[in-house]
Amino acid sequence: MQLYLPTDNPLIYNYYDTTVELVEVMELCQGCPEVGYLLINSMAFNQDLRFGTNVLFTGYWLILPQFVSSWKTSGFKLCAIDLRTNTLYEISQIEPLAIPYKVEEKEVKYFIDLANQTSKTVVLP
Repeated sequence: MQLYLPTDNPLIYNYYDTTVELVEVMELCQGCPEVGYLLINSMAFNQDLRFGTNVLFTGYWLILPQFVSSWKTSGFKLCAIDLRTNTLYEISQIEPLAIPYKVEEKEVKYFIDLANQTSKTVVLP
């Protein structure tokens, strides 16, 4: 397992033969999480989606938060991307935050607050 946090700038991550990059990164508002567009091996990954900068790799999975914004609600869903097929799986409900920090077996643990006090667990597909 390899964990990257926003303080690990630049936002280019090398994991085995895969390069993951977050580009056009912006802060949602002052003091809020940063989000950007995702490139996998220099190819844009769904340009309609923005992803958070907390990235976790395990096995062939890339785990990161996806920013969701609609007229009803906004927040983050935790997502898992299969790096073999570039398939995106949404593995959590919308949360105020989704900061992945640990994988045990197929369970992904993530924080839903900035203080890193409240955590939840989801299962990889």
